[in-house]
Amino acid sequence: MDGSMAFADTLDMGALDEAKIEAHNAIQWLARLARSYAGEAGRDEPPLLWDASRSAVTTPPFADGLRVELRLPELILQFTEHGAPSPHSLDLEGRSSAEVEAWILIETYHRGVDRAAFSKSLPYRIARMRDGDEIRYSAESCKSELEAIARIQQRGAQVLDAVQTALLADAVDGTRQAAPPPGLAVWPERFETGFDLPVEGASGGAKTVLRIGLSLARDSLSAPTLFIRSAGADAQRAALVERSLPLTRQTLRTRSIAQIAEALANQARDAAALATRL
Repeated sequence: MDGSMAFADTLDMGALDEAKIEAHNAIQWLARLARSYAGEAGRDEPPLLWDASRSAVTTPPFADGLRVELRLPELILQFTEHGAPSPHSLDLEGRSSAEVEAWILIETYHRGVDRAAFSKSLPYRIARMRDGDEIRYSAESCKSELEAIARIQQRGAQVLDAVQTALLADAVDGTRQAAPPPGLAVWPERFETGFDLPVEGASGGAKTVLRIGLSLARDSLSAPTLFIRSAGADAQRAALVERSLPLTRQTLRTRSIAQIAEALANQARDAAALATRL
C-alpha cells in the first residue's frame, strides 16, 4: 500500500469475529511455549514479539536461538533457529489441539529441548478458548477475514512504529517520558500489539507506565482499536489517562498511516503529560 489504510473500504467488521477467534486461539500456543521455555520469574504473561518481515507473532528466543512463530494470515506454526526457518512447519488447518501439542513435543525433542517442561497451562482464559480436541482449526472458512486481520496488524504495527519513533525523539529532546523500548510486543491474553512507555511521576514520584498498542480482540464484534492506557495504575488514575482510537471503516478509508500515527502520538503526549501530574 502507499501509506493508506483504505484497504478496508468494503470490510464488514462483524465478519471478523470467527477469524479473530481462530487467530487468538492460535497464538496461545506461542504463549504456552514462552511460559514453558522463555518465562521470567514472577511474570505470568511473557510478551510475545511481532516480526513485521515475516508477518508473524513469535516467541522470545529460548534454548540457544530457537523461536517459534505463527504466520498471519495462514496460521502456520514454524520453529526458527538463529533466525532461519526450520524445514518442518505446521499448518493449523483441520488440526486439533492434541495434534498441535504432539507436533510441538516432537519438534522440541528433535532440538534437544526438554519436552517435559512444556505445559499448556495459562494464567488466564480467553473467550471461546479451544481446550478440547473436538474442535479443529478452520482458517480456510474465514480466509478473507484472516487476510484482513493480517493487513490491519501489519498497518497497525506501522502506525505504532511511527509513534515509537516520534516518542523517542521527544525523549531525546528532554521530556519527562523515557524512551520506548525497541520493537513491538504482543500480549496474548488480549491479542494486543504495542509497547510500554515509562513516564516519570511528579517531583520524582513513582513512574507510570503507559501501554500504547493495537487491540484486535477487545470484544467479539468491536472494530480493532488503537489504545493508550496506564498499566498497573489504580482504576481512577487509569481512567484519566486512557485514550482510544477505533479503526472504524471511516477511519480506515479516509486517513493515512501517517495521519493516524500523528493523532495517536499526540494522544500519547497528552496522556504522558497528565500522568506526570498524577
